Amino acid sequence: MFREYAHVPSSEIARLASKQTIRLCILNDSVYPVFNISSMRSVVHEVSNQLDSVANIELRIIDIKLYPYVYHNYDSLDQRYGDMQARLVGAFCSPRTDIVIILTSKWTSRYGGYAWPRNDIIILFYFESVLNGYLVDVNGDTYPINVLKHELGHIFGIERHSEDSTSFMHDPVFTGLPADAWNHSEVSFLRTRRKTIFGGWRRPSS
Repeated sequence: MFREYAHVPSSEIARLASKQTIRLCILNDSVYPVFNISSMRSVVHEVSNQLDSVANIELRIIDIKLYPYVYHNYDSLDQRYGDMQARLVGAFCSPRTDIVIILTSKWTSRYGGYAWPRNDIIILFYFESVLNGYLVDVNGDTYPINVLKHELGHIFGIERHSEDSTSFMHDPVFTGLPADAWNHSEVSFLRTRRKTIFGGWRRPSS
């Protein structure tokens, strides 16, 4: 076993040993599904690569399932909506799940997403016109990447929106923002809080 890693620097072995994995359960709206799931996988992969590079955190999809209980009343996505979803998603997601991502292509004026940090649940409004045009390169559509980063930022504990229009934590997230955009405050927050926000990425009960 040791022979396999003889060429790997001890610092890299330590980094890999300390890597934190966030396990995602993706629930796809069965009434208004996002058909291009391969693009969603690419979005998660790209965000995972970025989190790994800035804070030694990786995202891992452990379930992708159709989900019939989205409820398309988006006029008030308040905490009651998050609490309701928290009661329903348990029947679809593994107990090992850290964060639930609900996908829907139902048109809404809330273009982008919404997060309930207390429940570790995100809903993403991804319309096919966005995902079908998505490529992980400088010429592709970076919006889905930055929306996922924005909502994960809230789950991780970034409560306030940024006033910096070049930040993915700005509200709204601008469509022309580079896919790999990070500012110092975002990186600093993740690096200093990564071991204490959840502890296995489960938010402590309050």
